[in-house]
Amino acid sequence: MKKRKMKAISIIMVFAMVFTVFAIPGTAAAADTKANTSNNEITVPENVIAGSSFTIKAAGANQEDYTNNTGTVGETAYVPSYISMTGTDDYDIGNTLSDSSFSVNNGYSVTALINRAYTETVTVTFEKYEYSNGNGWADTGTSTNKSINVAAKGTLKFNGNGGKVAFGTKYLFNGATRGTAPKAKKSGYKLMGWYPSKKSRKKITSGTKINFYSSYYEEYYLSKTLYAKWTKKVKVKFSANKGRVSKKSKTVKSNYKYGKLPTPKRSGYKFKGWYTKKSGGTRITKNTYVSKTKKHTLYAHWFGPKGHGSTITKGEYKRIKMGMSYGQVKYLIGGGGSLLSQYQGYKCYMWNGNGSIGANAEIYFDDNGEVYAKAQAGLR
Repeated sequence: MKKRKMKAISIIMVFAMVFTVFAIPGTAAAADTKANTSNNEITVPENVIAGSSFTIKAAGANQEDYTNNTGTVGETAYVPSYISMTGTDDYDIGNTLSDSSFSVNNGYSVTALINRAYTETVTVTFEKYEYSNGNGWADTGTSTNKSINVAAKGTLKFNGNGGKVAFGTKYLFNGATRGTAPKAKKSGYKLMGWYPSKKSRKKITSGTKINFYSSYYEEYYLSKTLYAKWTKKVKVKFSANKGRVSKKSKTVKSNYKYGKLPTPKRSGYKFKGWYTKKSGGTRITKNTYVSKTKKHTLYAHWFGPKGHGSTITKGEYKRIKMGMSYGQVKYLIGGGGSLLSQYQGYKCYMWNGNGSIGANAEIYFDDNGEVYAKAQAGLR
């Protein structure tokens, strides 16, 4: 982690004051916030947006007399001589002061920029001067500091994700709740809510706190984006795929779970589940979220056929695949095998076979209980 570096500005005195409050995107100029001690004053805009320039203004007690080189004997004046900006932690979060000059008349000013939605501390050093007859203003060698915290708001963006939104941005302090979101529309769809990414299922509500900070990267951000998520009704059909199913279709909602699905039947076979393709594809369960937005079909997949005895045939042997469980192998053959050996969770079972004298098959299971090898002799 990089230690924060103090960034400072020395004063260059000029005699033409230019005081500009830079425009904040999407907001009107707000009232200033002031810090005032013994007539030494620092002024900053009330609304500071991270990533947008703003003006810091400093004015010391009797500063105008000092500037005009007028005064009375014994009079003291405080003049801004040094300005620094630093965060309250030890990390460099990217603040910069982009202008090294102050304006003199009626106060000194400098342009600043905070690159993160974070609270920075602005400190101005006021040098003390004293007026004496014949010598004018002289530096006393002493000074005083004045500080003010500047909280920069982050930009919260709203992405319609294919829909239209009433407004695209709002500005929040780090840790503030989301608050009001824009109205959004998309033809044929209903708005579900706002989410931190297009794939996220963690809904961001009006009461959710918005943090412009990543604990993983240990840094603050200028902005965050929320995405609209949409739903619509979708019809799904069920194909029993050589079996029978009582329920032929149901209506679901995109981006919601499929919910309860029918259980088909097929003589001599065990139902494996519903899939997106007749052969292969992705398995769909009641907890699967509907990703499709158009009518689609789910296909029943089957395991089998079921064996009819405790002896194994060559056809049954061929249907045994790597990764099958002992229960699945037992179902295909129609009965259990004899345990020949076992070692550290690995097991070998043997089934007598249909074929020549001594025909048999040996099936090997790993410590996860899955087939990893097989061998046969004399099967027909």
